[in-house]
Amino acid sequence: MRFYLFRGYKFEIKEIALLAYPIILGQLGVVLMGVADTIMVGKLGADALASVNQANNLFFMLSGLTFGVLFAVSTLVSIKVGEKKPTEGFVIYRASLLVSLILFVVQFLALQILISNFDLLGQKGAINQMAPSFLNIISWSI
Repeated sequence: MRFYLFRGYKFEIKEIALLAYPIILGQLGVVLMGVADTIMVGKLGADALASVNQANNLFFMLSGLTFGVLFAVSTLVSIKVGEKKPTEGFVIYRASLLVSLILFVVQFLALQILISNFDLLGQKGAINQMAPSFLNIISWSI
C-alpha cells in the first residue's frame, strides 16, 4: 500500500535529484578539500595540523556565509523554470554572477585582514606563524 503513495511522486523525486546533484557535488568538494588538507598535513605534527585546522575553520566559516547567500540562487532559478519562465530564471542567474563576484571579493578582503591580524586570535606561537600562510594560500582558491 505504501508503494502506491510514492508512485505519483516518482517524476518529482527524479527532478529534485537532478537539481540537487550539482549542489551536493559542490558541498562534497568543499568538505573533501578540508579532509585532504588534514590527511596531507597530519604527518607533520600537532602544530601543523592545528594550523591547518584553524585556517580551514576560518575559511569555511566565511565561505559558509557566502555560499549560504548563493544557494538561494538555485532555488529561485528552479522556481522560475518550474513556473515555465526560463527567461526570468536567466535574469536571476545573471544577477547572481554579479552578487557572487561582490561577495567573494568581500570574503577575500576579510580573509586578508584576518591574515594580517591573526595574532589577535590568541593562538600558540607556532600556530600564529603557520596558519596565516596556509590561510593565505587557500584564500586564493575563492
